[in-house]
Amino acid sequence: MKVLISFIVFYVSVSLYFFSSEVAYSLSDDKQDKITSITNDNSAMEIPQELTHFEDFTALSCEEDEDKEDEEEIKTLPKKPIKMEEQLVDIDEQFKEFAIISIPDLTIKTDKSDFWQILYMIESRQGASLFRPKNRGKSCLNTSAPCGHHQLNAQALKDIGCKSRQCKKDREDYDKSLAMTKKLQAINKKRMKKFGYKDLPEYQEYLIHQQGAKGTSIILAASEGKKLLSKSIKNNMANNSPYSYKQLRKMGSKLAAKQFMKYWQKQWNKKKVMVTQHARNKSMELPELSPHDLQIALNITIPDY
Repeated sequence: MKVLISFIVFYVSVSLYFFSSEVAYSLSDDKQDKITSITNDNSAMEIPQELTHFEDFTALSCEEDEDKEDEEEIKTLPKKPIKMEEQLVDIDEQFKEFAIISIPDLTIKTDKSDFWQILYMIESRQGASLFRPKNRGKSCLNTSAPCGHHQLNAQALKDIGCKSRQCKKDREDYDKSLAMTKKLQAINKKRMKKFGYKDLPEYQEYLIHQQGAKGTSIILAASEGKKLLSKSIKNNMANNSPYSYKQLRKMGSKLAAKQFMKYWQKQWNKKKVMVTQHARNKSMELPELSPHDLQIALNITIPDY
């Protein structure tokens, strides 16, 4: 009986061994078939050869989705470069105000004060030539010729209603001379309007001071071929230009007037550049500090000598 039982147990064990081996073999065949089918479709799906696991294929598909999203974002970007003006629009308002304040304004704006400064530079070289060579007394009190900071003559003083001897003397005072010059210029500009000229360039406004309203209007008309220059006007032009009276007479009225104005236009522009450059340099100078300001800034004690 024991022998029979032992034989039955042995038979069942062997049967179970062979059954489990067949099941394992069949499962390995199914797995190999799946891998083979994937390998056969490799060219159609464009899977790299180095990928042998399903996890790697999943990572590849995610990367392809990200690339597609990047391409869509690139398509939405503007094709033209963004200009600086457009970028400034997106700047925060507070930062924009700071940027504007931080950049110094180095531009020099010309105003009427420059006009008087240039006129002063031309007439007396900024006070260096108050008197004409024939004025041996070096005084404006006893002369009717141009004299002083702005070279006003007796006729100019008469035009502004100043007939006293003190007015002649005042030509040596810069502030008083400037006030009289501005008053004379305002009167002459009104006269120029009656002659049909207004809103003239700066150098032509200066010629009003030099030649008078009537003389300037005749020179302007002569440059257009409308009038002839008189002998007195040619003499005055010769005294204020590199051309002699004979040269101006040979030129003829139209050419002489054009050459005269061209000369003064160049001279005015040169002086204007000098005045503007001086103003720019002065604006960039550091402020001068007094000993008291230095003491406060450095917190030191300056001994008294």
